[in-house]
Amino acid sequence: MSELSCALEGVTDPSVLETTSRSRGQTDIVCPGDASSSDSCYLYRQDQQPWEVARDTCDELGGYLVAIETPTYQLRRLLRGNGGYKSSPTYSWKNTFVILHEEESESFFGHINSLDTHISFTQETCKDGHLAFLDVEVHVDSDGTLSTSVYRKPTHTDQYLNFQSHHPLVHKLAVIRTLFHRADTIVHSPPEVEKEKTNIKNALAGCGYPDWAFSKADTPKQPNKNTRRTHGVQGRKVTITIPYVYDLSDKIKRLFQRQGITTAFKPHNTLRQRLVHVKDRVAKEKQRNVVYGIRCSQEDCHDFYIGETQQSLKARMNQHRRPSNSDSIPDSAVYTHINASQHSFNTNEVIILDRESRWFERRVKEAIWERVERPTLNKRGGLRFNLSHAWDRAVRKIPSRLSRAGQGPVRSAQSRTI
Repeated sequence: MSELSCALEGVTDPSVLETTSRSRGQTDIVCPGDASSSDSCYLYRQDQQPWEVARDTCDELGGYLVAIETPTYQLRRLLRGNGGYKSSPTYSWKNTFVILHEEESESFFGHINSLDTHISFTQETCKDGHLAFLDVEVHVDSDGTLSTSVYRKPTHTDQYLNFQSHHPLVHKLAVIRTLFHRADTIVHSPPEVEKEKTNIKNALAGCGYPDWAFSKADTPKQPNKNTRRTHGVQGRKVTITIPYVYDLSDKIKRLFQRQGITTAFKPHNTLRQRLVHVKDRVAKEKQRNVVYGIRCSQEDCHDFYIGETQQSLKARMNQHRRPSNSDSIPDSAVYTHINASQHSFNTNEVIILDRESRWFERRVKEAIWERVERPTLNKRGGLRFNLSHAWDRAVRKIPSRLSRAGQGPVRSAQSRTI
């Protein structure tokens, strides 16, 4: 299907086309005037037509259907952006490979840079018969034909995911399949394909990949025979994603596989997460979507509270300082403790136990930490998620950070109190 866009050579007066275009249902007539193609007018209609029908319609009007390969198409897009056409969709071009005559390249480059002062294009031309385009290196052969190979930057180090790293095997096999697939699709000639694959094997061998991994990666995947009825729909594919823990996650995957459920692994502890911190650390009182714990500042008082909030910690602690504004909502347990014992809570001593932006998962984590810490100020049954006791055995393995943490959080004499 194609939008009807006709370029009519030699027609500069829109009144000539007015009757014809209305009878045929066209919605816009544009004659660019002093534009570079001022010897043409353009008809545009947004409704979709089969390509052959749109072509024949333009032929009957004495023009031709504007195609994406023609310079007229670019002018049409420009006119639509300048108000000549209505409801212009947005296109984003980042990298474009163009073949032009050498005498035309500079004029074309200058032209597209003159279209909008806010947009600046850059270009990279062919040097010594070679041009890098994304991860493809294009070669201009002596007979004028083009051949392609894999392009690697001068700084490329052949460092890939190490085979001994804490990642699932499927991720490591995917590295092999991806690199081999790139060689098969980009490299031009079969001898060069084999040469590229040999280079890949040598590079991955340096990253610890054994020979059996290449054989396994080259073996076609067998269809899963454990397809079962899920939610009453035969063959419906159900996929879950779980954090990858060596050996444990593989056992869970096999259990789910028996039920016809596909399991995907997600690394939860990477070097990037540990070492790369692009943004500045957010101050504790400004952090949001957290599960937090706070202890009473009185030395001989061992009461503490666990909660969760979508707001900033500063706003949440301010709410703990005052009574509830509604008769239907009881006072905060922290406020009740402050009011009854005249004790205080240091805002700077709030401990962030967990982070979660999704509200349901955050309340699940609040219930888990409540089960781990057994806070004295929390109202039993007041949690918005009831954690099953089937999880008690797993919860007991989580180290406490409040109730059994010795002296608890380090207190500062200059900390702000509530």
